Amino acid sequence: MKRNILVCLLALLLPCLAVAHDFEVDGIYYNITSEEKKTVEVTDPSDKKVVDGGYKDVVFIPEKVSYGGKEYTVTAIGERAFEYNYELLSVAMPNTIRSIKEFAFNGCINLKSLTISSEVSEIGDYAFMGLRSLEHLAVDCHNKTFDSRGDCNAIIRTMTNTLLVGCKATVIPDGVEVIAGNAFISCHDSSIEPFELNFPPSVEIIEPFAFNCCYPLSAVTFSEGLRRIGRWAFIGTSIECLEIPASVTEIDEQAFISCDSLKVIKVRKGNKVYDSRKGCNAIIESTGDRLIQACVGTVIPEGVKVIGNKAFNDINVPAVEIPSSVVEIENGAFIGSKAMKRIVIPGNVKSIGSRAFSSCFGLEEIIVEEGVESIETSAFSNCINLNRFT
Repeated sequence: MKRNILVCLLALLLPCLAVAHDFEVDGIYYNITSEEKKTVEVTDPSDKKVVDGGYKDVVFIPEKVSYGGKEYTVTAIGERAFEYNYELLSVAMPNTIRSIKEFAFNGCINLKSLTISSEVSEIGDYAFMGLRSLEHLAVDCHNKTFDSRGDCNAIIRTMTNTLLVGCKATVIPDGVEVIAGNAFISCHDSSIEPFELNFPPSVEIIEPFAFNCCYPLSAVTFSEGLRRIGRWAFIGTSIECLEIPASVTEIDEQAFISCDSLKVIKVRKGNKVYDSRKGCNAIIESTGDRLIQACVGTVIPEGVKVIGNKAFNDINVPAVEIPSSVVEIENGAFIGSKAMKRIVIPGNVKSIGSRAFSSCFGLEEIIVEEGVESIETSAFSNCINLNRFT
């Protein structure tokens, strides 16, 4: 599994390690980052000396703090500073804050409101992961690096028009050109009510992992102008219907992998790279006749030559008929398709890849017709209910 997914899951499931702090003032804990410049960052209070621990309710971070006869400027929210503070509702940060570091607010499940101050120019990876209650996300209007144009409830990198951080209340504003990887990692929580997103015509690129495990995302509406959808961009979402614009020229491998709620897929007419011929409910690479994405309603049309890598991954199709035009079933093509009970591999199929039908737990009968030349040894691994193979 990719590092992004592992980091995401580990950060949500594992408790953070205890982190010592240099000092505490008025219930806020700090680490000194520079004695020369007299700067500090807010840090995690986890420490054996802290009995009740954690930040609660509304936290007001001061611009300056005094300790040991010295005055320090608060310039950062440190790595994992507020992580898993379940009773934290809001944080007011001063304009001296320049950096919000990795995992800073990870797992603050009751954090409802957050405003990024005017001098913040650096936001670390996964800083806002797992914020299922976040409804108000804004950037101070004087910030020169980021913005929240049109009260969109998102953080946008102004210079590149890239939406970096979104939440369940986000409305993607016109002018945004890129949805960044892990932009909606805050919605990695199945307890969030389902929500929908409309993509304005300005959005050209959806980067890999943009909606990484954003299960509550149930519907998307793409506009003409979208060009690229990155690898695993919508992995694990609950999208039911998918319509690919004619403007899309690049869909990376497994962009919609593990979207097991998908029922309808359509590629709009005029697309020069992909199609959904004969109402097949699938995405097919027109050149090469390779089916790359299926759904519960997919019917593989005659003319398809290749069933692509993980095209039916976790798609619980009850039955699949492989047409005579298919010559190759790639690695993992049907992996995890649990509802299928019987499959016939026609003799025109020349090769069946590694784990092509692995973990198809409902599969009881497999018929491989004469003519199939190559079957990887793991092609039918872990099909635990298989009782007939001919």
